[in-house]
This record gives sequence, structure tokens and C-alpha cells, in this order.
Amino acid sequence: MKILAFGKIKNSPYSELSQEYLKRFRGKVELKELAVGKGSKTEIMQAEAKILQAALPQNSFKIFLEVTGKEFTSTALANYVQQKKQQQQDLVFVLGGAYGFSEEALALADLKLSLSKLTLPHMLARIILLEQLYRAETINNNHPYHK
Repeated sequence: MKILAFGKIKNSPYSELSQEYLKRFRGKVELKELAVGKGSKTEIMQAEAKILQAALPQNSFKIFLEVTGKEFTSTALANYVQQKKQQQQDLVFVLGGAYGFSEEALALADLKLSLSKLTLPHMLARIILLEQLYRAETINNNHPYHK
């Protein structure tokens, strides 16, 4: 699995948590931070859409985090991830920048996923995504982390 995320986490508690979850995956999840565009909101969103087009791996199943997307329980997400892995699909989760995704970028998504109806800071959303993907792995491997 791969995570593409706009913005860099500087040394902070977010950084520490991010590294902790990535370490738990033992190389099974790659996180790539993408540069944030500059300019007006529209210019930034257009620039980020172009960056995404270049960064998305060919033939991957692209899951964009979007507040209006489909919501899953942790167990349902674990089942969904397992199903995609069994179909030998490479999963790529994409977190947008501060302004979210342009319509052009959203057209690239195979699935829009919502972590919550609440608006979350994108750095916190990254941590929640990492935690839920780790939880999904533990559910699928019958590990006691998910009780």
C-alpha cells in the first residue's frame, strides 16, 4: 500500500505518530509527501491535480480521502482492503492539501473515502488514516490490537 499526502509533517507529535505507525507496518506501507502548490486557492488546487496525475502509480486502485466519500467501520475497511489485496490490486490512499481536491483530481479516484463527517486538519487525518490501516491489518491477521 502507498499513501500520497500533500504537505510535510515537520518535527512534531504528528511526525512521531506517523513514524510510529509506519514502523509498525515493517515496510508494507510507503508514505510519499507531495509538494504543496503556491498561489490562489484555484491555482493551488490545479497544481496539486497535475502533481497527483504524475505521482499516481499506473494500474493502482486510487482511494481519495474526501469528506463526502463513503464511510466504513474499521472492520468493513479491513474487509475492503483484504478484498482488494486478494484481487492483487495495489492500493493508493491520497490525502489532499488544505483546500481539498479539485474536480479534476477527484475524477482520478476509484473510491472516495470519508474518515468522518467532521472537518479534520490534514495532518491529523493522516494519522487517523495510518491508524485505521494498521487496525485493518491487525483485524485481517487476527491480532489482538483490535478488540
